[in-house]
Amino acid sequence: MAKKKALSSSLSPSPSKSSQTMILGPFKDFTDGILKDLEKGTIPWKKPWDASHRNLFTRHLYAPINQLFLSRSKYKSRYWATRRELEEIGWFLKKDAKSFLIKAYGANLCQVFNLEELDGVTLSSSPRMFNMQQSCDRVEQIIKFWQRCNLKPIAFTGDDKACYTPYYDSITMPYKEDFTDIDLYYSTILHELVHLTGHPSRLGRHNYEIQWQNHVYSKEELVAEIGSAQLRGYVGFQRPILVENSQAYIRDWMRRLKNHKDWLPWAAKEASEAVKYILRFDKQWLLSQLENYGTQLSNIGRKVGRKAGIEAGRNIAQLGLDCKNLHALITDENFSSFIFALLRINWKSAFEDCKSKRHVAKIKKCQKFLRFYLFEES
Repeated sequence: MAKKKALSSSLSPSPSKSSQTMILGPFKDFTDGILKDLEKGTIPWKKPWDASHRNLFTRHLYAPINQLFLSRSKYKSRYWATRRELEEIGWFLKKDAKSFLIKAYGANLCQVFNLEELDGVTLSSSPRMFNMQQSCDRVEQIIKFWQRCNLKPIAFTGDDKACYTPYYDSITMPYKEDFTDIDLYYSTILHELVHLTGHPSRLGRHNYEIQWQNHVYSKEELVAEIGSAQLRGYVGFQRPILVENSQAYIRDWMRRLKNHKDWLPWAAKEASEAVKYILRFDKQWLLSQLENYGTQLSNIGRKVGRKAGIEAGRNIAQLGLDCKNLHALITDENFSSFIFALLRINWKSAFEDCKSKRHVAKIKKCQKFLRFYLFEES
């Protein structure tokens, strides 16, 4: 199996003044809002939220960075939509409806409105309830799948501290029974997994051969704090994490963020990438992605079939079916079959049959997603 290439080995530089302005411009209200929460004694990335904020019509789950934005809202509903989407079907907003900014494609932002802001429309949208054991099992599955794919076991040594060691690219954890709270145990593992994504062979946030300076370590800790909180929400932990001497913790982060306002949007973006990386080892999330890509490819096959001929369309539609069928092969026992099935997918034929650049781009996106598990660069 080919080893995945390092993405970057350079230490992330501190943003210049011009880049700080670019970063802070659209995110200033967000940064100031986080600071206000800290001043009130609330730790935004520690509070309980179920990470299920999604588009009202497509049911698309918003990206992790947008989950953090929307988790600051007062609404019980987890469903959102743009004004245009609502008006296209004849639904309208209340006169004083408040919008929330979320990050769209690239550096663009878009306004979304909560379901509760609709005028004259009442839809059922109760918060999702989780079972504690299911949440724990889900983290165990992530760990098992991660270790199966990455060959990077987490060492349970019984030491009195949990840490990620960049030099050895490894996580050391106390035994599960040494934790006073099972929730805290799994949250700690997720925190360290976020650190693990920053290695040059993965997301390349830092060059770990260079000794971390204080500000670099603080920025990385902020990424792990936000990323692990988002992961907790995805797997269903709803209790806030209790922080020993929380007032000192809050004062420390207030001081750092007030002096470095560019840290928060940067860390939120990097945490978002880390969460997406880790979620690829969450079988429930992977199943939903396989279903999504399979449906897209099947639809492309039908469109290609009408233009390029039935045979060409059938080949791409079969690719979609193959994609959906991968779900039966991602168990630990069938992992080798899963990898073998990925290697057998005939991407070349699909590209030859598809002439539309837009369709080719969608197929390439699916290809890139699946090649992740082969540790190859597309």
